[in-house]
Amino acid sequence: MAAMFYQVLLRILTPPVDTLQLIIHTLLFSLAALGSTYVSYISNVIENKELVARLRNSFPWTTRDVRLTVLAIATALGFYEAGFMYIAFASWIFIVRAMISLWGEGGKAWKAILLAKTQVVRAQATGKAID
Repeated sequence: MAAMFYQVLLRILTPPVDTLQLIIHTLLFSLAALGSTYVSYISNVIENKELVARLRNSFPWTTRDVRLTVLAIATALGFYEAGFMYIAFASWIFIVRAMISLWGEGGKAWKAILLAKTQVVRAQATGKAID
């Protein structure tokens, strides 16, 4: 993804430089990169693997294979922005749908997601594993 973003920047940074277009492309790339990271994080933290499978197999698809295929097709066709847009929108739609589904389960899963972060911080501070 970084190489694709570099290609987009090379296209934009030819004089005259359009600052608004540069900002929009940087924001789009950031949303795509963060969305991909959060999809993996949310998928690993959620204990209900049936929910994760149902969300990943429904439209828009957010599996790693689909994201790589979209990037490959976008690179082959030279439509880098389209690849970034699909990854950004599909990832964030998955994240919102996962959070809404977890909210409907009564908040236990929210605590699991938040506790995963605090346990890592506490384990690093004390140097011991926390059960």
